Amino acid sequence: MKRDMSLARMILLELEKSEMGRYGNGELKLPEIDGYQEATIKHHCYLLYQAGLLEGVEGRSRGETRDGPMIYPLWLTWKGHDFVDAVRSDTLWNRAMEKIKDKIESASFDLLFEFTTALGKSILFAGESLSG
Repeated sequence: MKRDMSLARMILLELEKSEMGRYGNGELKLPEIDGYQEATIKHHCYLLYQAGLLEGVEGRSRGETRDGPMIYPLWLTWKGHDFVDAVRSDTLWNRAMEKIKDKIESASFDLLFEFTTALGKSILFAGESLSG
């Protein structure tokens, strides 16, 4: 399965919405993201856990067989919050993804984080608006 950075972003943004600081308010569950199957979300939660962007609890897949690693997300780490802060704006995210796809097709989390941070800084310091 190919890593989907847009899905990773949506999962992290969903986790951040938790008012109690813990996703699911005490219930272990996967986020539901429109247009994505549970297996894809499950895989990306595991990747985000591996990357240190979220804390979670290892779980078991539904059914009788375990079809891959599963992490129930609990909350964002400091690094996860930093990443969300860097990619929160839809306009900034879309501009960053467009520029990355034009130049190198895809990017790692670290490169995407650095790029969106740099793009945000250039907009901030140049007085440019996100719509421009």
